[in-house]
Amino acid sequence: MQSFAFQHLFDYVHPPSHLLAITVIGGYLGSRFKNRSLTWGWKGGMALFLMMVVFSFPAFKPQRAMLWKTCLLNSSDARLKSQLALLVQVDWEDLDAVKQYLQSQNLKDGQLHCYNSTLVYLYPELSVKPATRFVFFDSVLIFCPNHRKELYTAINESSQEFIVTDLIDSGFGRDAALAKSSNPSQIMPPDYPVSLKGAYPWSNPVVFRSGRYLVHQVARPLGKFLGSGKVPTETQVKEFYRQQEKQKQQK
Repeated sequence: MQSFAFQHLFDYVHPPSHLLAITVIGGYLGSRFKNRSLTWGWKGGMALFLMMVVFSFPAFKPQRAMLWKTCLLNSSDARLKSQLALLVQVDWEDLDAVKQYLQSQNLKDGQLHCYNSTLVYLYPELSVKPATRFVFFDSVLIFCPNHRKELYTAINESSQEFIVTDLIDSGFGRDAALAKSSNPSQIMPPDYPVSLKGAYPWSNPVVFRSGRYLVHQVARPLGKFLGSGKVPTETQVKEFYRQQEKQKQQK
């Protein structure tokens, strides 16, 4: 139950149950076939099932079948990953631009921290070890609040120099995450909380952006975690500061 509840989007969770189902059903059908007790209804149902499998299987869909030759004859790249993706959890071409930027920084083990779980692909791509032992950092931050002290100690004691964040995975809608500011000196989206102070990782200066992805250069002190672990909008931050100022005046 735990694996399906929290990890159903990961392919490796499903093979055990699928293989068990195939074994049980195959054994049952095999015994009926051996006893010659398969009616035409059973045979027609099996034929229909196999047709549905073929027509619904992703590899046989026309737009993916056209990529078979490319997959066999060429190595994988960001564009091919985007074309093969079934769930758009990662914008591969934008993430590739982040990878190229970080490659130019000559990172060493422990100097890169991927805040969101959607960014863990960067570690093997760059051949570096993560800054902390918490690889799926934001997942632990959000779902295991009792461990926040451990997380904060880990990032403070780490040698991280760059943090990568995913605005969509952190709460922004796609349109807001991909929007461009009218201010030429601001590379972040218009809704990004530029006035937010002392919050990790959002208050660390952004030095590179590619689509929904931001690269922050670490500035110590790192700042504190926000309650939700998500990124607020600039409007929300200004309203929070306004309410704080109002409370001060009433005292």
